[in-house]
Amino acid sequence: MEKLIHHYTTLNTLALILRTKKIRFNRLDRVDDVTESMIYGEYDLSKYLFVSCWTSEQNESIPQWHMYTEGMKGVRISFNKDMFNYKPLNPIKESFVKEGDVLSPIPFESLFTDDYIIIPNFTNKNNFERKVEYVDNPYVYYKDAVDLRRNPDGTSNIQIKEVQKLAMYKNEEWSFQKEFRFVLFILPGYPIPEGGISDEKYNSEMPSFVLKSIINGVAPKIDYFDVELKQEVLDNIEVTLGPLHNCGDKIIVESLLEKYTKNGKVSESKLTGNIRIPKR
Repeated sequence: MEKLIHHYTTLNTLALILRTKKIRFNRLDRVDDVTESMIYGEYDLSKYLFVSCWTSEQNESIPQWHMYTEGMKGVRISFNKDMFNYKPLNPIKESFVKEGDVLSPIPFESLFTDDYIIIPNFTNKNNFERKVEYVDNPYVYYKDAVDLRRNPDGTSNIQIKEVQKLAMYKNEEWSFQKEFRFVLFILPGYPIPEGGISDEKYNSEMPSFVLKSIINGVAPKIDYFDVELKQEVLDNIEVTLGPLHNCGDKIIVESLLEKYTKNGKVSESKLTGNIRIPKR
């Protein structure tokens, strides 16, 4: 049986996940490790990387209970890592994708907007998910991630190296997290004309706009993006109550699972009764 991955969070976030049936991806330059936005050399790619952060550590983590729940009264959510709801893309007329050719956890109409463009790295799950590796200096791995070449005619070419390894290396001080991530690559959007993304002008101007945005550090106009979960994964969610939860917290979780899942389970933390907030 495949091991579960886990996410430490608040009761409020659990309620939102169950009600919306979605998981939020946050921009990498807004996560708690400030240094993650300082390792990409001259061109800061952290603005374009959106992550959903989990842990593969099966035993409960006291540091993560402290960091990501409210007074150790939140919850640990446990899912199978194959959690996203992949469906055949239903592209718009005259697009470059034929219906049913590609499976995607994101609807076609949400890939290209005026505010952002999502690069479909998720069609290959090996590029979408990654186990974080902890190293002494992540900058060494990413300082040359962007290869920008300026041509004699004034145009430029850009290559982003090993996209599947972006947001993969972290400073070893964070190794206690044993983090497992899902990563989206989201670029600034270019206004879509009436003719849609197959419009000749759009296709000729959009790449140059994106290139200039990366050079100038212009972020997409969103701070997060929500992705739909499989119903069967939600139905089999496992929720561990925080070590310092109270009876009311348990009642709330049980009510949420009863309302939004078929087989959701709630359990006590193995640390309950063995940990407390010290009086100073």
